[in-house]
This record gives sequence, structure tokens and C-alpha cells, in this order.
Amino acid sequence: MPVPVIMPKLEMSQETAVIVDWLKQDGEPVKKGEPIMVVETDKVTVEVESPSAGILRGISAKAGDTVPVTTIVAYLYQADEKSEPTPVSPASSFTTPVAARMAEAEGVELVHVKGSGPAGRIMKSDVAAAIEQKRRASPAARRVAREQNVPLENVAGSGPRGRIQTPDVLNAIVQPASLPVERAPLDAPEVIPLRGMRRTIAERMQ
Repeated sequence: MPVPVIMPKLEMSQETAVIVDWLKQDGEPVKKGEPIMVVETDKVTVEVESPSAGILRGISAKAGDTVPVTTIVAYLYQADEKSEPTPVSPASSFTTPVAARMAEAEGVELVHVKGSGPAGRIMKSDVAAAIEQKRRASPAARRVAREQNVPLENVAGSGPRGRIQTPDVLNAIVQPASLPVERAPLDAPEVIPLRGMRRTIAERMQ
């Protein structure tokens, strides 16, 4: 069985951490206790050690990503394990277990749910809102949405109390014309986001 590599919880109040760098790349063998990535919180920057010996596979978060704690970011496979690792879905890895179970039971596609938790993590309340949105749709609207593969979570209802009607689903199928992309001036200053200890210091100074 593959061993998951999770984002560790280093502080009592910590909810997320930033991956600064991967010290090992996908497909590389690692030893137990060997540093495999560097993560940063508001207070510290630490190297995360491998929980087991194996081959690192299925990296799902890159350097610079903010990841909720306890999220699986990779797996460690043994050399004799022939099967390829199952890719980690960003929607599922950034979803609380309760929210994931609710979504599966109600047939809600997590890729269409916008998360309100830390770093955009999908919470129970987000899935509950998506379920309520689906239930507000008329039977005919549900049928059309199913036939046209339109997620009801993203459809705004025009009926009484926001009920989704068939025309609402049909309108959602029509994609708006693409707008021209605004290009930044060549001399636009580069904005470097504050994070970790620098952000904490800046907030306290302010």
C-alpha cells in the first residue's frame, strides 16, 4: 500500500502552509527520514521528512502553493508496486472529509463547488449550499441540465425564491463571447506577495 505524504500541522492554530520547494522530484527514491520538501507557516520554515522509504509519486501541489494541513500532497510507493498512482484531484484533496461524503451521497460534483475555507478549501457548508441549489431546480430543469451536462450549482434561478427553471439552464449553456485580454504595461512593477514570517512582521508593524 502506498504511504501518503501529508501537509503537517506544525502549530496549534495553523490551518495552512506554503510549499517553498520540493527537495525530491516525482519518481525519485527516498529514504525514511530524508527531507523531501520545505514548507513555511506564518512563524517557521521547516524541512518535512519522508514518513517511509519508497518512490515519491503523485505530487499534487507545487512550490508556492498554499495547502491546508493534513492534505495529501504525494505518495510513497514501494519498488515492487507496479500500478501507477491515482492522481490526486485538487477538488478532493482540498475538501474536508465530511464535505466529500456529503457531495458523494448527493451527487454533487466538487469541481463546480467554490470553497469558502482556508486557501479555498471546500467545507461542509459549501456542499450544503450546492445541494440546496440543486433541490431548488424544477424537474424539467434537472432533466435538461443532466442531458446537457450543465452543473446546477452554477446556474442562477429566475423563478420564485430563486427556483431554477428550464430557460435558466438553457441560458447557462450559451457561453459569453470571450473578452480581449488586457495586457499589463511593459514597465508595470513586479508585485511580490508577502507570506510567512514577512507577512506576520508587516501586519504587526501596520
